[in-house]
Amino acid sequence: MRYLLICLLCAGCIQAALAQYSVGLQGGYTRAWEEYGDADIPENAKIHIHGFHISALIYSPFHKHLFIGSEPGFVRRGAACVPGFQVFTNETKFLFNYIEIPLFIKYQIPFGTSKWSLHGKAGYSGSWLVSGTRIDITNQGWGQVTTETKLDFDTESEFQRFDHGLHAGIDLCYNVKNAHLFMYSSYYNSFVDAVDFTTSKNRGINFGLGCTLPI
Repeated sequence: MRYLLICLLCAGCIQAALAQYSVGLQGGYTRAWEEYGDADIPENAKIHIHGFHISALIYSPFHKHLFIGSEPGFVRRGAACVPGFQVFTNETKFLFNYIEIPLFIKYQIPFGTSKWSLHGKAGYSGSWLVSGTRIDITNQGWGQVTTETKLDFDTESEFQRFDHGLHAGIDLCYNVKNAHLFMYSSYYNSFVDAVDFTTSKNRGINFGLGCTLPI
């Protein structure tokens, strides 16, 4: 699967090199969690974490209103209340930091002759887990005690470093001269368990703002 990702990314890079393209930057908020399958989750358990993301944008026209490109960047995902990790007398969070390289096909829907347009995109995303932190919050007699532990992926081999899945989103774009300002939302659906001993597939919803310029 990772070799397929490399081939798709190379195809995207070649397409961008042969045609006029646009570049940009986007970033914003990520609400992330893990899908646990049939595992029992305590009632009212917190399973989401609040993360963030930032990425570059590289797109080239493939056909009229159709574009192909990539959005390489950084994203923080993770979860709280993870089956297999969680001691339910405590509150536990896992923060996972990924370098992400998605490949998208984007379709532009213009609003008549106005400066507004709507972009729908869908594609495949691969990412590599570069660092992570476990946060344990325990209740003591005098209050809460928070303990942060950096994860060592060389010794804790149950963590899956390579993650991949489907990625789709929608952009609302406003044209200002040559610049394109937009707000967006996207959803990530992983095919891989974050750890190898339990169902724990990464999920995430992104919201943010961005800007692109033609080159």
